[in-house]
Amino acid sequence: MKIKLLLFTLLLASGLRLSAQNCGVLDSVSYTIVDNGNGTSNYTFVGYFSTTSGGSKSVDVSIYCGSYYFVTNDCVGTTTSQITKTYGPFNNVTTCTGTIFIDWIGYTNSVCGGSPCGGATGISPVPVSLMDFAVTKTKTNEVLLTWETASELNNDKFVIERKLNSEEEFMPIGEVSGMGTTNSISYYSYKDFTATAFQKVCYRLKQVDFDNAFEFSDVECMKQITNSTLVVFPNPANSVFTIASSFDGFEYEVMNAYGQIVVSGSTNSFRKSINSVDLSNGIYDIKVKSMYGIGMETVKLSITR
Repeated sequence: MKIKLLLFTLLLASGLRLSAQNCGVLDSVSYTIVDNGNGTSNYTFVGYFSTTSGGSKSVDVSIYCGSYYFVTNDCVGTTTSQITKTYGPFNNVTTCTGTIFIDWIGYTNSVCGGSPCGGATGISPVPVSLMDFAVTKTKTNEVLLTWETASELNNDKFVIERKLNSEEEFMPIGEVSGMGTTNSISYYSYKDFTATAFQKVCYRLKQVDFDNAFEFSDVECMKQITNSTLVVFPNPANSVFTIASSFDGFEYEVMNAYGQIVVSGSTNSFRKSINSVDLSNGIYDIKVKSMYGIGMETVKLSITR
């Protein structure tokens, strides 16, 4: 399985000596890393350039990790409007285990000549934070999400977002706290107990910084979570249980051991939570029928207190 990675960082002006002259600048850099799983990775960088006060200026930029240079002294002409330039993809490069550096120098002319007006040493480190994101089904038919980072910078949290086969948009279903800033490998996991009724479910991670800046991971999907499209949870239940079906709108009946209907109703959704405090301990049959007449299923529920 290929590991797909998406990361974003800002290049700040800290450590750079900017003069009062009108100068070309590198505002920020975003980058994508795909770990091929064999010791190599594919890298793509996107630089965002502009001029401090307008006009045609320039920036000399180099991007490297250790002794490997992705970009060497590339001269980018800048204007008042921000310019975007893509470098890469650089495929099958030995995976960088250290720090990727962006080295840039701004100039007052458009050809990276004459005296530099900003950047000086110009070294701005970009921390490498590889993210391995996988979705698997457990033996008990829950969905387990696992991911890892090699390093983190100002990482507040991960928001887990999910889209079911009957939904059009991703919705948040949980959060996992990040490690803030660290150069150590961090491992994360999240178990979704409520997606077992669906034929297809997709997930993505929303990584959120402390300043609320965020980026999304790639989308990972799981098909055919169970052979049945009807699940009741928790089971055994106490005070509340939920019926989850792939039917987008269904009628339901809860029958006791004597075949008597003790609870019934309908919903226009694929899920219905039911208060069971008035139900006695025992085994119940739950019958669910699609409101569109395309199917019916039955499952057993245990009430235990």
